[in-house]
Amino acid sequence: MAGRRSVDARLDEAIVLLHRVLAEMGHAGEALSPWQESYLSAAPLAGRISATDRLSMWFRPATRGANPWDSFFEDPIAPPIGPGSLSPAPIGDPGSLGPSPGGAAPEPSGRRLNLRLLLAESEEEMLDSDAESVVSCLYDFVHAIGRQDVEAALTCVAPDYHALEDDREVDRNGLAWQIRKLLDSLRGWTFEASLVEVPQPILYPEAILVYTEMMIDAVHPADGARRTILERRIAVFKQQRDKRWLVTSLSPV
Repeated sequence: MAGRRSVDARLDEAIVLLHRVLAEMGHAGEALSPWQESYLSAAPLAGRISATDRLSMWFRPATRGANPWDSFFEDPIAPPIGPGSLSPAPIGDPGSLGPSPGGAAPEPSGRRLNLRLLLAESEEEMLDSDAESVVSCLYDFVHAIGRQDVEAALTCVAPDYHALEDDREVDRNGLAWQIRKLLDSLRGWTFEASLVEVPQPILYPEAILVYTEMMIDAVHPADGARRTILERRIAVFKQQRDKRWLVTSLSPV
């Protein structure tokens, strides 16, 4: 037991020394970041404790709240906002400072602001002309299938069309084969192709997405049998060099 106590004492001294080295090395006169400082001293070895427990205590981030990570995402302490005080410069105009209107709460800053900017959605708005072009292209594609005009349908498809279906890659020629196969299965039937819902374009980086439900209602003229085919796809549109919006993918949902 005496030997173990001497080992534990040396281990305590090593941890204290490591703490001092980390605190002094490269941080003279500076406050340590939350992930560099420790508010706990080395755990006593009077009871049963493993090396992993000791390391977990050592590397836990410092905190003033119940959650150890609160202090990492806390905003830096800001001076009170009042009459005559200055508020942080608005984003995009780092050189200007102005009075805070009505004593409003300050804008987020520090780590929380960086995190918010990282996760913020794009404020870019879709142009009405682009949305109209996408919707018109989608309707032209569906109506061409209803007329059994495969070539007309393909004029709405980009040359670099690519989709993944059942672990198989489908290019523009593969899509043409799928359309012809569908039309062959309806040979002898009278049918109409339409969209179940009005298209709602969604802006996406470098593309526009449209959730599409294409329905084919078919009736057999001989016996009046009915048949319904419903295709649910995510249509991806990209603008081409000639400014047209064409289908670049029809991924099954």
